[in-house]
Amino acid sequence: MRPFHAFACLALCCLLAASDSPFASAVAPGTRWDRGDQVFFFGDHRGFAGATAWMDQLCGALPGLRDDLQLSGRWISGYRVADLAGWTDVWLADSSVEVAVIVAGATDAQVEKPVDAPAFEQSLLLAIKALVAKNTLVVLATPMPCGDKKTGNPLDQQLDAYAEVVRNVATQTGVQLCDLRAAATSELATLNATDKPDGVFSIQDAGKHWALTAAGHRFAAEHIAQALGELMAKAPLQIVVRGGTFAGETMVPIRLRRADPEAVYEIKYSLNGKDPAGRDGRPYQGPVLIRSHSTLKVYAADKAGSRTATLEREFNEVKLKSVDRPSKREHGLRFELFQGRWGKLPDFDSLGDPLFTGLWYAPDLEMGPDHPDMPAIRENFGLRFTGFIDVPADGVYTFYLGSDDGSRLLLGDQTVVNNDDSHGVIYRHGEIGLREGLHQVMVLYFQGTGGQGLKVQYEGPGIRRSIVPDAAWWHDGREKPKPAMKPR
Repeated sequence: MRPFHAFACLALCCLLAASDSPFASAVAPGTRWDRGDQVFFFGDHRGFAGATAWMDQLCGALPGLRDDLQLSGRWISGYRVADLAGWTDVWLADSSVEVAVIVAGATDAQVEKPVDAPAFEQSLLLAIKALVAKNTLVVLATPMPCGDKKTGNPLDQQLDAYAEVVRNVATQTGVQLCDLRAAATSELATLNATDKPDGVFSIQDAGKHWALTAAGHRFAAEHIAQALGELMAKAPLQIVVRGGTFAGETMVPIRLRRADPEAVYEIKYSLNGKDPAGRDGRPYQGPVLIRSHSTLKVYAADKAGSRTATLEREFNEVKLKSVDRPSKREHGLRFELFQGRWGKLPDFDSLGDPLFTGLWYAPDLEMGPDHPDMPAIRENFGLRFTGFIDVPADGVYTFYLGSDDGSRLLLGDQTVVNNDDSHGVIYRHGEIGLREGLHQVMVLYFQGTGGQGLKVQYEGPGIRRSIVPDAAWWHDGREKPKPAMKPR
């Protein structure tokens, strides 16, 4: 897959400089940010040029909301809207995505063969709908100017077409629109009134590529901040309940998001299928104990009755998988390396003898074997890891499998995570109940061309989501590895 142009995790640690800052609307009291919110930025009005000064300015302002609020952010620039669906998959699977800022169209308009407006709209609409379905709050912005003044030039026309699509998508999905293009048109007309009929490309007397100057970046940041403030001020109240699968019994905490800081809220719930807002609702006073299959219904409202929220969640009990017992446990996983071209995971059993076999510390391409005969292959290969994983306690575990390209995780004969097909780095996850101890595991992976990667994470009883440590991977020392072909 094509490697991404720019991707960075930002530590948003600057405080808001002054109460009258242009960014104040985004961080004013009552705008309903929550501690630990993840803020994502996609797109860049510079397109392939790659600098993101407007993002840096905006990110530096957001943490001023409250001294104790720790926001974190991620930005992705220089990518087309056609790639947004893939990144949306990454966001939804790899993170809890609370807020997304998407500036769409500039990069798409500057590629050699830009897609037509209907195709652009389809890609954008799919991505926005996926985010909205996960309760992500979205600011969708039209592109800023990014070309030279030339009346009727194709780039100008393409940007206008994309801007109109962005406006339509915002209307269809109900997300917050930030019309940077229209605002920039007015701003540039003010700066250079004699070229007013030429619209957003009237920049000859306002500095070359005005949108790319410090003033242009500041302009974009201020308008996006204002849109963020408006979005957060009207953000709906949300009820948060994690889980849905348990073993034995589970304690389920209930919390609220986007609550007004000064409001008083009442939370009621039921486990018998009845309306929690009525007489059958129990006041929530602490985590709810669930011992059997149940439907948890929750109702929340502020005392004034102006903001309400409801939630319904099924809880299902699962049986825990029994442990496996290797004859002789030794650290690491066995692996088999195969060479070939595939668009999805092959049937490894049908491939014959592997090109190379050995021991691998963990199913991670960065933790490979230190062996002088290991072939140096970067593209068109497959790996099969086999062995055991050691879990520290009885309970339900969630496994996250991230890869570029396809992968699959099996425990025993059960597929827990299927992340197959050719794609960039995408995480998918699945749940399984496990007894404390060793469980037979298999991780399958194939790499096509371009970028590559493989990671296995988990969370469970007493474990926050993290990379499975090397010490958890084992193999049976008495089993003989399959024969390998002579390395070439």
